[in-house]
Amino acid sequence: LYQRFLYVQQTLNWKRKNYYQQLNMAIENTLKRFRATDRSQIYHRIQMAEHIYAYGTGWAQRNAVLELKRNFLSCDRRIIDLTAKKSLNSHVNILQNGTY
Repeated sequence: LYQRFLYVQQTLNWKRKNYYQQLNMAIENTLKRFRATDRSQIYHRIQMAEHIYAYGTGWAQRNAVLELKRNFLSCDRRIIDLTAKKSLNSHVNILQNGTY
């Protein structure tokens, strides 16, 4: 029984270590791709945009939208949050009518 316990404990430790290694590799790969991407055109389009819309479907995306809105406040730029379907529909109607 004790040997079985040790085996299970070692297996869990290996899985935990393996998970953290995979997570670390995923983060490193994401950072490499981000650094390799030319973001100047994206920044220019954001700077020139009359309206900036953000949309997310899940909890993490919702938090990202809120963080984006918070960060853009210091630039005096308003992010239009379209996470709710009613909000999305109302903004589509506004844009179709040409009034904002």
